[in-house]
Amino acid sequence: MNTEITQADNLVQALDIAAAGAQGIRFINADSDERYIAYAELKQRALGVLHFMQQHGVSAGKQLIVFVSDNMQFIDAFWAAQLGGVVPVPLAVGNSDEHRRKVFNVFATLQDVYLLTSRKNLQRLQAFAAANGLTQECAVIAAKSLLVEKISDISTAGKVHRSGPQDTAFIQFSSGSTGSPKGVVLTHGNLLHNIGSIIHSAEMDRGDSFLSWVPLTHDMGIIGFHLTPLVLGVEQNLMPSDLFVRRPQLWLLKASQHKATILSSPNFGYKHYLQTTARKGLPEMDLSAVRLLFNGAEPISLSLCEEFSRTLAAQGLAPHAMYPVYGLAEAALAVTFPAPGAAVSAVTVERASLQLEETVRLAEESETHAPRFVNVGRPIRGTFVRVADAAGQELPTGALGRILIKGDNVTAGYYANAALNAASFTPGGWLDTGDLGFMLEGCLYITGRSKELIILNGQNYYPHDIEVLCEQVDGVELGKVAVVAVAGDAVREESAQIFVTFKGQLEDFLPLAQQLRRVALEKAGMEVEHVIPLRAIPKTTSGKFQRVALAQAYRDGEYSEVIAQLAALAPSAGVQAAVGDVYVQRLQQIVQGVISEVDVGVDDNILAVGASSLKLAQIHEQIDEEFPDQIDLTDLFDHPTVNQLAAFLQAKLAE
Repeated sequence: MNTEITQADNLVQALDIAAAGAQGIRFINADSDERYIAYAELKQRALGVLHFMQQHGVSAGKQLIVFVSDNMQFIDAFWAAQLGGVVPVPLAVGNSDEHRRKVFNVFATLQDVYLLTSRKNLQRLQAFAAANGLTQECAVIAAKSLLVEKISDISTAGKVHRSGPQDTAFIQFSSGSTGSPKGVVLTHGNLLHNIGSIIHSAEMDRGDSFLSWVPLTHDMGIIGFHLTPLVLGVEQNLMPSDLFVRRPQLWLLKASQHKATILSSPNFGYKHYLQTTARKGLPEMDLSAVRLLFNGAEPISLSLCEEFSRTLAAQGLAPHAMYPVYGLAEAALAVTFPAPGAAVSAVTVERASLQLEETVRLAEESETHAPRFVNVGRPIRGTFVRVADAAGQELPTGALGRILIKGDNVTAGYYANAALNAASFTPGGWLDTGDLGFMLEGCLYITGRSKELIILNGQNYYPHDIEVLCEQVDGVELGKVAVVAVAGDAVREESAQIFVTFKGQLEDFLPLAQQLRRVALEKAGMEVEHVIPLRAIPKTTSGKFQRVALAQAYRDGEYSEVIAQLAALAPSAGVQAAVGDVYVQRLQQIVQGVISEVDVGVDDNILAVGASSLKLAQIHEQIDEEFPDQIDLTDLFDHPTVNQLAAFLQAKLAE
């Protein structure tokens, strides 16, 4: 804990200290709709809400799912729970059935739980329950629901319960909505240790001012941009996420207006802002006060960081304000930070060297197709990081492995999940984050999630790496393409599928699908089984791809019809070569001999019918034996049909 900032050993004490100061929270609801509440007023409001909760049976030790979309209502309920010794459980409201299903899953997981929500949200839960056979379960939830509309008088204070450092402060459930919910239990001690280290490592002081649109149900939102400024005793500005989505430019306009110094967004938020700016232009504003732009919560794009900084430079944004970091709820948020004010840096790696427990090999930056990984800094004070093998043993510097963490900020475990706890912690007390990466010169580089790793023909592929390559294809936007591994079984081997957001006609999708296959194979050497168009790619409540759900849907045959339709639209495989065309005939024999499992027509795209990098090499080798030094391996990508390749070969020979 950072004793230079606060002597509190629980969040209630932290609120008491903040309430003695003059700062508070500005709730930004629209361009001209703001409400400022000092921390002292926040405490009084929360005490009044606590009285309402206690009148309805919510006492110390019980749990409260906070299921509201209004930031002020959320903050009131969160602090009412803290003051009463109640354990808040933040859940995102969202607009999809997956958000509502998560409420039922979490409610069933908890032991003595109430729900605080609005009448409209409860009605939506009831409608969802009626449509999904959950009427009885919903009746139980409704009987233990507290509606915010009924909190009319908050003049009477509830009875305060004093929690200790080891008591649970809140439970952060994973953003996924299907399967068994994973609840990260965070104590007051976990949070205050990490918040103190955040303040120390990012060199925050009482001259700072925070502004965020990240949801308060997300660990970066609630810990990084609400609890941290409160503990620091400085001003914070909170903007609803849906307001940012509708009006992204308002985010930085408000930062300029209120002279905010610390902002945050995951990758997609920076991209969303730039896309809007490209259409509307940049408004007049002064961002010279901004010193840190936290960038985390999902894989970080170096090119996007550079583009954002370059675009906003004319508005006074410091060239090195972008601040890529690594953290997770299990760490009470932060794990590694770079030095404040340092330039964003990255390393380029030979793709073939990205093998587990092997040392990565650096490549030249000029190798445009090689993956680049952003430096997310060094472990913050009090947090320890280890890159380890499958047994939890530390690997040498530069080796790729599992990222393990340890420290007073790290959760002691997941709620009521002994099996997961046993699988997640080593005998020495290290927590396996589920992420993969490597350390160089004391700094951490994240390569991906261990569960998302794709292994084909003994080669490791990282979905985010392939997605970055796919996003360079015209017609594919950031966050609109997902690469997914589908596990093999007794009949078939593991395969890779690409899912793309596409809302046009299927026949118009074919060229894009072929291009994506080519990019994955040519630039990464990964064979893709199918490229599948979707109206929308399912995401978790924090905006991450639901790769497990996509893989399961694929195995269940949900995409079989569209795959068949695309196959029917593809050029026929039975087209024969013209009689007497010796080049076409010979090349056709070579290609068909190597790709023997399917019929390959002379106008079929070799890349699209299943030619792996190994098969392409075999095709090239045989062609080179018969026509020495005429065709390079890369020519197969530029002329991917037999007819095209034959014409190219004939032209070369004519020269």
